[in-house]
Amino acid sequence: MRAFAFTSILFMIVSMSASANSSFGTKTIKTIYFHDSGQLRILFNESPTHSEDCTSKAIYVLPESNKHFDQMLAGLMAAMYSKSSVSGWVNGCESHSVHTYPKITRLDLLSN
Repeated sequence: MRAFAFTSILFMIVSMSASANSSFGTKTIKTIYFHDSGQLRILFNESPTHSEDCTSKAIYVLPESNKHFDQMLAGLMAAMYSKSSVSGWVNGCESHSVHTYPKITRLDLLSN
């Protein structure tokens, strides 16, 4: 019984530290750029609000491996130029050199 209790407590502690699919809230886009590493990076006007444990909280990455990459990029660009808001989710961190960046997994395009 003690082993079961210990295992259960250990599992709860490990589960609490894992971040999965955290909302980044509603934001407007300041900058979209392709880094020389090949990453598409997004910087929002508002402060970061997600709970991913990446070294860079404010710069987000849209991985090219995302099956909706083209549609999401088109949506991000349209939102930036129309000054519309977006919201969505990030999950995990994409690494480059010594930094890690939150990966966008869901994007909601909002009307003004």
